[in-house]
Amino acid sequence: MSRLLESLNRLMIFKENLKFIESISKAGNLSYKLGINELADITSEELFTKYSTGLNMPSSHPSSSPLSSTEFKINDLTDDDIPSNLD
Repeated sequence: MSRLLESLNRLMIFKENLKFIESISKAGNLSYKLGINELADITSEELFTKYSTGLNMPSSHPSSSPLSSTEFKINDLTDDDIPSNLD
């Protein structure tokens, strides 16, 4: 029975992913195409868990971003920071 439930769950995920693929394709304003592949029946969370490389991605909340403690401000630059020439 659990095998049947898993198959039904995968089918539902596949259908949701297919809707997403079709909606992106209809927009037609991208330089790439989405399509069906062997990953079409897994969720975004499963994809990340399975294929993540350990790279920490900043969250949408700035205080939890690894970059938040080293903010860059344009006013911090001086003329000495700008190179005299570029390669």
